Amino acid sequence: MFRRHFHNTKRNREGFEFGFGRGQERFGGPQGRERFFKKGNLQFVILKMLKEESKHGYQIIKDLEAQFKGFYSPSPGSVYPILQMLEDRDFVSISQDGKKKIYTITEEGNAFLNENMNNEMLQRLEHFKNMDFEAMKEARTQL
Repeated sequence: MFRRHFHNTKRNREGFEFGFGRGQERFGGPQGRERFFKKGNLQFVILKMLKEESKHGYQIIKDLEAQFKGFYSPSPGSVYPILQMLEDRDFVSISQDGKKKIYTITEEGNAFLNENMNNEMLQRLEHFKNMDFEAMKEARTQL
C-alpha cells in the first residue's frame, strides 16, 4: 500500500513534491509556511551556543528566543531531539545538575562545528545579529 502512493512522491532539496493534488504542492513551499531553519541547521546553532557556554535544554530554548527577538521561538519538540542526536553522535556530553541535564560540546562536536562554519545558517545568523528588529516590526505593521 505504501509503495502504491509513494511512487508519486519525489524528494527534492526543499521537501517532498507530490504528483497529485493542486499543482504538485510542496510542504513548506508557496502554499505553506516555510521553516525558519532548514532541516539540520538548528544543530549548528545549538553547537555554536554550547561552544560559548554549557547549558541545559530549557536555557537553550530561551536563549534562542532571545537571540531571534520573537521572530523564532523553538519548541521543546524541536530542540530536545536535536540534543539527543548530538549526544548520540558524541558531539555533546551530558552532566547532571540536580534534575537538569547540562549539555557541553565535546572535541568531536567542536571539530564538526569548525568543519561546517561556512554553513549557510551560521552566516545568516551573523547577519541577523546586526538587524534593527524594531524597524522590521514597524515595517511589518505597515504592510
